[in-house]
Amino acid sequence: MKKHLFSVLFICSLITSFADASSSLVISNNFKKQINATKLEKILILNDSKAIIRVIQNDVDLYKIDYKNENQSAQVSQIQKLIHELPKSPVNMKSILSGLEIENVIGLFLPFEQLQNTNSRDALFIREDAGVWTLIHEYMHFLFNEFHRKNNALDAPKLQNIIKDSTETYNEEFSKHTINNKFEDETRQNSYVDALISLCKHNLQFVLNFSIEEIVIEEQLQYKFQTDLKNNIGFLEADEHSSSKNYISKNLRSALNTTEYILRLIEEGRKILPSDSYGKIKTEIESYELKYKDILFELKKRKPAETKPAKPAEVFTT
Repeated sequence: MKKHLFSVLFICSLITSFADASSSLVISNNFKKQINATKLEKILILNDSKAIIRVIQNDVDLYKIDYKNENQSAQVSQIQKLIHELPKSPVNMKSILSGLEIENVIGLFLPFEQLQNTNSRDALFIREDAGVWTLIHEYMHFLFNEFHRKNNALDAPKLQNIIKDSTETYNEEFSKHTINNKFEDETRQNSYVDALISLCKHNLQFVLNFSIEEIVIEEQLQYKFQTDLKNNIGFLEADEHSSSKNYISKNLRSALNTTEYILRLIEEGRKILPSDSYGKIKTEIESYELKYKDILFELKKRKPAETKPAKPAEVFTT
């Protein structure tokens, strides 16, 4: 009887273990963003800092960003000791961060196209006081970028410049139309149309590959944190989990601002363009409109109560 009971319990234990192992830590992002789920799963199931660094270094170069810790009594974690042993950045980080219009980052992913060197490998740059949460966060940017590259996505500086130029042109042509209640000539109307389509196209990449990507990554890390907690695993940093919601809210506001701004431009275009001219771009414009409305639907599921979108975001996040 005891032997039979032991067999039953053993089989039940195996079934439970298999069920736990088969339940993926990778969650759906609902924004149709592509990522290598196998690679992501491989990094998420690890709860060892050395192992995570080894896996990451198989895919990308990993460098430390020097950081002077003012609090000398602060306890140094295992991951921070490992980061301290990493090589220093071979590129001028001040120049890179200035070009991206950001500063004081804790972690940064950069594709090799932006590194301005002959190395054909992407790289992660991690500040010495960072944790595992930041390390996985930046590695997820790398995994997303594998598909950005396949889709010929523009890098941040190029995308930023195109959006700025298109915005200036759009504002100029729209302002002149408002004053005259018409376009001065066909050339000015075409300039307006080109700027509108450019803003639709490039802001779509902006919102998906920057603000929304940050949201998707943080939601994934929050899920791992909560799942680990249920299994009595305290690997990811609790303080990072606490600040994660604020970071998501910040990027929600950015994504909502951009999305609602473009939808407003599309509606303005529908009103001011002559029907025959609008008819020529109707299919393309309404295709973008549908994509932005789908994004807006997903964003509003997460919308913070205090968010009141008014204008497009102008700052790129990392």
